[in-house]
Amino acid sequence: MTEYSTFRKTTWDPVIILTQIATVQCFGYSTFSVSMAILSLFSNVPLTPRLLFDARMARSDTVEGWAVSLALVSMGLANIAPLVYMVERSRLCIDFAVTFTAVHVILVWWHMGAPPTSLLWWLCVAVSGFLMAVGGRAACLRREMLPIAIRSFMPNHPVERQQ
Repeated sequence: MTEYSTFRKTTWDPVIILTQIATVQCFGYSTFSVSMAILSLFSNVPLTPRLLFDARMARSDTVEGWAVSLALVSMGLANIAPLVYMVERSRLCIDFAVTFTAVHVILVWWHMGAPPTSLLWWLCVAVSGFLMAVGGRAACLRREMLPIAIRSFMPNHPVERQQ
């Protein structure tokens, strides 16, 4: 019976997967930029791409460093939304969170020309990825568990009674 079923039929479509990865990446970087713009109002931090792609900017001895660290963590929290609405599958949320984190680490490594050595940066990226994976999975599970309303089989449904 399962060989003829179309329930949750999945196909491997690399274009859709790459588009989803790019969308999550762009959403995360947009969130980082908005977070830094808001935090720069309080800390007078000049906004440059270096804030995102230079691990040495996440420092614990300056306000600028704490702002970057906070924006890195907020980037992971905000990425829960595209996981819920773009990826839509709880089992894929962890994959996309790890992919997002890996791509970010690779871009930072490429920008710096060396692997990041800041312990605070690694901690923020790990917390961000963890929050994104766990929060995205929980939110997707919650959305998957919503009841499906089938009106054609519910004669007492309010919408059916009005007609």
